[in-house]
Amino acid sequence: MGAARRIGTMTEPHPWLVHFSADHHRDTNPHSRHHIVRALSAHFRVLWINPYGFRWPAGRSWIPRAMRKLRHWTAGATQTSEGWVVANPIALPIVADGIVRTLHEAWLRRQVRRLLRRHGVNRGVLFFTTPKYAPVLERDSDWPSVFYLSDAYSLHRELSPKERAVVRKEEDWLLTHCRRVICSSRPIYEDVRGRTRPDIVIHFPHQVDFARFAAARERGTAPADIASIPRPRIGYYGTLTDSNDWDLMGAVVRARPNYHFVFIGRKEIESTGLESLPNVHFLGFRPYETIPDYGAAFDVAVMFWVRRDWIRHCSPLKLKEYLALGKPVVSTYIEDVAWQFGQIVSLAHTAEEFLAALDRGVLAPDLEKIQRGIEAVRDDSWNRIVPLFLDLID
Repeated sequence: MGAARRIGTMTEPHPWLVHFSADHHRDTNPHSRHHIVRALSAHFRVLWINPYGFRWPAGRSWIPRAMRKLRHWTAGATQTSEGWVVANPIALPIVADGIVRTLHEAWLRRQVRRLLRRHGVNRGVLFFTTPKYAPVLERDSDWPSVFYLSDAYSLHRELSPKERAVVRKEEDWLLTHCRRVICSSRPIYEDVRGRTRPDIVIHFPHQVDFARFAAARERGTAPADIASIPRPRIGYYGTLTDSNDWDLMGAVVRARPNYHFVFIGRKEIESTGLESLPNVHFLGFRPYETIPDYGAAFDVAVMFWVRRDWIRHCSPLKLKEYLALGKPVVSTYIEDVAWQFGQIVSLAHTAEEFLAALDRGVLAPDLEKIQRGIEAVRDDSWNRIVPLFLDLID
């Protein structure tokens, strides 16, 4: 990338990881991208470049979202307590082809070059976890680069057909010009291998901080707010959106008034239709550090999503956490879950199947399956991804 493109001598300590992120670096529970960067930060200095939108904001939320983005832009680059540099380039979700988009991409590249010069970034790896920064990766770049697909970005439920085509084009640019492509799920891996050179594509499943969740399982100390909820507790943690299948969950909740359903996470949907039910408990957002103790207080852990293309390609990060906690898991059908853990997780196609699996988990939990789940994730570690980056430098 211009004069800042050179990689220094191999004797220089601590190369940089320039992370073009799909997540803002702020107070939020970590996605796989956070876990990966944290593992890599033992070997790299980190420049975390915050994302910009796939689409223009709509509805009543656009004003606060726009104000938040303005605050990020005016803040400039900051440094975290971990020593990471966090930057906020000024960028917009330009969809239409033409001179405006060409100028926007040139402006984006210029901002990134200035960031690299300002912070002395002259050796390292470019790490893309969103396709929106594809224009930054120039055709003749000699920086080693990695594209990580934790989701099928171009299949996002909120994108219009035109927006989807733009994101697909950005994905294809990175798939063609990155040196390594890492996919979190088997469906994404199979799709991507048909769109680029198969030899550069790697399937790296989500990992888990096993020790953290196993310690909560052994501790068995429930936070006060969930401890006050009667058992059996059917639990879910994660952001609550319209991707969750609230119709299915409503049928299940009403069919089992003696079960208590606990939802932990920030609500991004105005109403689920379940708020007034006496056996439903929305506890709101809880910090990641406390999540294992909440999960350990579940009797059965659930995952429930509407089967859109986005979900068909996903690999739920929370699944291995549930398994490390030693919980029976009931889920709507997800291809990657069936492929990895079909003999351990109860997968349901209908509300009736979901309810029957819940009953089994509550009344007669399969201890042999639970132990198999624990053993299946015992050796997982986010540090397993580090060699895939270090060998690009070496």
